[in-house]
Amino acid sequence: MRRIGRLWFYLCTAFLLAWLAGEQGTWFAEAVLKHGAMSGLLLFYSLGLVFFGRWVGNRKNDREHPISMSAGYCFFHGSSPLVGGAAGSVLCAAVRGGSYLLWVSAGSFAVGAATWLIVSPAVYAGEMLMPSSRRHRAARLAFARALRREEQLGRERALAEVELHESNRLQIWNDELEPKARELASLLITGPASLEEHRGRIVDIGIEAWRLGGAGCMRHLYSMAIDASRDEGGDVRSMDFIGPCWEGIGTW
Repeated sequence: MRRIGRLWFYLCTAFLLAWLAGEQGTWFAEAVLKHGAMSGLLLFYSLGLVFFGRWVGNRKNDREHPISMSAGYCFFHGSSPLVGGAAGSVLCAAVRGGSYLLWVSAGSFAVGAATWLIVSPAVYAGEMLMPSSRRHRAARLAFARALRREEQLGRERALAEVELHESNRLQIWNDELEPKARELASLLITGPASLEEHRGRIVDIGIEAWRLGGAGCMRHLYSMAIDASRDEGGDVRSMDFIGPCWEGIGTW
């Protein structure tokens, strides 16, 4: 019924604008602009319909809105333009003058706009002041806050588990890779000849690191080797030869 009522309201509004344009005998836009009050009312209605329509769309709890969510009021709210059209036809018959379509359209617009922009907001505001509605709303908001808090705690627990897992993994890597890092740091690679001498062992250590933790473990071992070389006073530049030797191992 709400869709039918709105469609009827839009048709009646379009007819009123067309009638205004016909009465002036000018272009449509110029006629609408000349009727400033009518244009302002239509603009106010359009903005109000968008605002209240979105606000009403959030009302999904019939315990907080026992009146406006009732079947009878929903029927009245949706059929108000049709009721206004029927009232306009009755008035037209009573005064026995004027255009029948004009009376029906004007009645539909007046009753629809008054119901949707005045009556319904007043009913909604009154519902929000009812003690039962306020209690239900307070309980709903408290439950929503508790739910958000629980979700936040769940995310924090998941993050703590990830951090703990990462810390344990790094500790395992450090224990497993420390001897290998010191071994790489002790290699004296001064040129192509010494590189070929140690290439096999460098590759073996890289494969062991890959099996332990993939490319991330290899990068961690590489950093540990550089730190170990620096601590032992070795030539850190010799560690630059390690990376090319590991090309082709996994995704290194």
